[in-house]
Amino acid sequence: MLLQELKQLSGAGSGIAKITVTRGIGKRGYAPSSQANPTRVVSFHPAPKYDEALYVDGITPHLCDLKLSRQPRLAGLKHLNRLENVLAAGECQAAGAVEGLLEDEDGFVISGTRSNLFAVSGGKLSTPDLSASGVAGVQRDRVIAWAAQHGVECTISRMKMTDLLEAEELFLVNSVFGLWPIARLHANDFSQRQVSFLIQTWLNDAQN
Repeated sequence: MLLQELKQLSGAGSGIAKITVTRGIGKRGYAPSSQANPTRVVSFHPAPKYDEALYVDGITPHLCDLKLSRQPRLAGLKHLNRLENVLAAGECQAAGAVEGLLEDEDGFVISGTRSNLFAVSGGKLSTPDLSASGVAGVQRDRVIAWAAQHGVECTISRMKMTDLLEAEELFLVNSVFGLWPIARLHANDFSQRQVSFLIQTWLNDAQN
């Protein structure tokens, strides 16, 4: 059924299909009804157009004041209760930034407001541990798969801001915008783009 619905949308041209699943219609209150049937909503949206400079020159992310709470039972999931990300995105908008970086309440860097973070040091990749908070995005999985296919070491670890500032390259990935290199963070400029360029090209080729 879902595949048929997506095929119906394919006639609308290039864009983004969003699939949302809820627990279904129930009574008021938090407790889910044992009788409810899940509801699936499939919607289609035109693909946004981003300035080419974001891909070539990179971005300067806003370091968000908001701290992500730690909740291992929800960590990694893209659920509908992402108010923290909404508030953080508002921060970025007010700061005039296209994206921001989020830390958890213990000061560990988790992700962007709508993206996953990667660092490059010595030709090796690392990405934040999402076992307590954050969203394990599809594009994050693809970059990890790229590393495995190309013999590039990729570690998942708890990362502090000092780890980012010591990296050679930083970039953010998202299934909609692809890959944005980080050009500047605090007073540090990141001019190296060798690994991120390879991944960016691979993602673009796979999409096309």
